[in-house]
Amino acid sequence: LDKSLSVFYAQPQIQSFSRELIAQFKLGAGTTQVGLVEFDTEANVLTELTDSTQVVEAAIDSASEASGKTSISEGLRLGLQVAQGTGSRAGAMKVMLLLTDGKQTTVGGDATAIEQATVNKLAGVTLVAVGFGSADPLTLD
Repeated sequence: LDKSLSVFYAQPQIQSFSRELIAQFKLGAGTTQVGLVEFDTEANVLTELTDSTQVVEAAIDSASEASGKTSISEGLRLGLQVAQGTGSRAGAMKVMLLLTDGKQTTVGGDATAIEQATVNKLAGVTLVAVGFGSADPLTLD
């Protein structure tokens, strides 16, 4: 979840969209698990992989107020750690959904975000980028 200053205006809608999206999945042992990472200049884990809808919803609600620059690469880096970390199941499909409104505005710019996306893909993660507002389609492709 992008929580950089540029999404301040839309943060409630992003959280609402996230809750609605999670409600579409059947979470449970042996089925779908969800982890959640927020990012601005830095990234933070809101929850490791879990099969509890309540834990994920609480994590969405606990997201900190939007601030800072946009480091898509940090969100992707930490997201990969979550996908491969506690609770990860061997052989399970790993899909990462990136919600962002912008370009990488921290060190390295978009090239760094694209480089990290390549690392995630090579690790077997399917990336789905959802851009809103002024998101750069070239970065999100």
